[in-house]
Amino acid sequence: MDEGQSLKEIQKEHIILVLRSTQGDIVQASRILGISVGQLRRRIKELEISLEKGEKTKA
Repeated sequence: MDEGQSLKEIQKEHIILVLRSTQGDIVQASRILGISVGQLRRRIKELEISLEKGEKTKA
């Protein structure tokens, strides 16, 4: 983590790491992050996180 990183950048990196660790399973990732599936979907959109092909996006 760089000192110059914004909170949004840190959140984005953390969400990406959790999504990778769950192979893109949004339900499982939302549980790990302690937020609802809807909140996670909004954050993915707001932070412009692109899900790679083959990653699960169903909730």
